[in-house]
Amino acid sequence: MEQRKQRPRGDRTRARLLDAARAEFGQHGFGGASTRGIAERAGISASALYAHHRSKEELLFLVAKDGHENALRDMQRVLATQTGPGAQFAGVMRVMSAGNAREQFVSHVLANELDSLNPEHYAEIAAIRRAMVGLVRAIIDRGVELELFECPRIDVTVTALFSLCVDVARWYRPDGRWAPEEIGDHFALLGLRMLNASPAVIDAAFAAS
Repeated sequence: MEQRKQRPRGDRTRARLLDAARAEFGQHGFGGASTRGIAERAGISASALYAHHRSKEELLFLVAKDGHENALRDMQRVLATQTGPGAQFAGVMRVMSAGNAREQFVSHVLANELDSLNPEHYAEIAAIRRAMVGLVRAIIDRGVELELFECPRIDVTVTALFSLCVDVARWYRPDGRWAPEEIGDHFALLGLRMLNASPAVIDAAFAAS
C-alpha cells in the first residue's frame, strides 16, 4: 500500500524534472545547462535528481523523446481526422509549423542539441523522425498518384518542408506579428504551392481542414 502511494509522488517529481529540463535547456542550451540548475527549477536537491535520472544526457533524451512523440501523434491525428492528400498535407504542415512556434524553446534545443545524445538514444530519436518523414512522404506520394500534386523530387521537397517548419523555432517571437495559427495556415499554403497544387486543390484542402 505504501509503495502505491509513493508512485504518484515519484511521477509528479519526474514530470517536474522534465519541465525544469525543458526550461533549463531552452535558456542555456545543453552545454550551458546544469543538473544543479535543473534540480533548483524542479524544487529538489541535485542529489535527489539522480534518484530519478542518471545524467543530464538522459534528461535531454527524455525531453527529445517526449517532444518528438507528441509531434508524431499530432501528425497521426491529422491523418485520422482528415481525408484526402490535400487536407491531410495542409493539416500536417499546420501542426508542424505552429507546434514549433508554440514549443519554441524546446524545438530550438532539439534542432541543435541532438548530437549531444549517446548513440543508443540518438538512434531512438532518429527512428521517430524517420516515421514523421515517412508519414509526410506517403501523403505526397498519394497526392502525386491522384494527380493532385506535381513533385518530381519528393525526397528533396520533404527535406525542405521539414527544414522550413523546424526553422520556425529560430525566428518566432511570442510578441511578434504572427500567431502560431497564422504561421500554420501560411505554411500549409506554402507547402501546397511547393507541390504545385492547383488553386482548386488548395481551396478544397483549406475548406476540408
